[in-house]
Amino acid sequence: MVSFRVPDDGRPVELFGYDCTTFPGNSGGPVVSTHISAIVGVHIRGTDNHVGYAIPIQEALDFLQVVLEGDAKLQNSLDEPTNPPTAEELAVEIKRVVAAEEAVAKTLSEMYSLTITQQQVELALAETLRCSSTDLLWSQIDAPGMLRLLQAFNFAALFPQEIAFVELTESAIPPNTWQKLEEKKIKAGGEIWHIHLNDEDPRPSNPHGHNYEAGLKLDLSSGDLYHGTKWVNRMDRKRLVEIRTKAGNIQLPALRI
Repeated sequence: MVSFRVPDDGRPVELFGYDCTTFPGNSGGPVVSTHISAIVGVHIRGTDNHVGYAIPIQEALDFLQVVLEGDAKLQNSLDEPTNPPTAEELAVEIKRVVAAEEAVAKTLSEMYSLTITQQQVELALAETLRCSSTDLLWSQIDAPGMLRLLQAFNFAALFPQEIAFVELTESAIPPNTWQKLEEKKIKAGGEIWHIHLNDEDPRPSNPHGHNYEAGLKLDLSSGDLYHGTKWVNRMDRKRLVEIRTKAGNIQLPALRI
């Protein structure tokens, strides 16, 4: 059952939530409706309690068409036999591409209320088109074309924000949890949690907590603890509530334990 839409992860494309068990590695898989026997979305992430999140299939198809058109135009421009450009021609082409990227950076900065640079636009284009930044030269892609290609790129993830800093007098990490202890000295009995919003990877929750000394990430809705994407333990409800309370007046995901 598709039960809700969640425009909550910094992308201009809304996701939808559905009640189906998912597992790490399912991202990119089809979400199939048993009612109409058709693919309705592309799975992008999931949580426990049988909740999955997907990009609506039409959004995914529209984006794919834009990328394929961009790839075709880029490939055609690269396949055309041409004489090596002169220094003057190369300078003109670089100036054209940079000007287009600067125009796109300005537009995106206004859209996201962030300072997005020309270099970030260039890297985003190269990632989206799966090419090097120099391949953009002679591609004939203009500013409107660049905007279409980047319509689903998550620029907000380039700017993770620390929105809370929580220091505990006693450790909230359950006993026997494997920790990555790289600091020579850790405050006895206590620990520090940094809460980030708009990380490049919004999992396990957005926002979520980091304990740098132990190398752990904390799902602020369930208390699950991770090393990267690997689940290692779960914090008890009392300690999770303490961290959420000490985080202050910030928007947190719903408590689910």
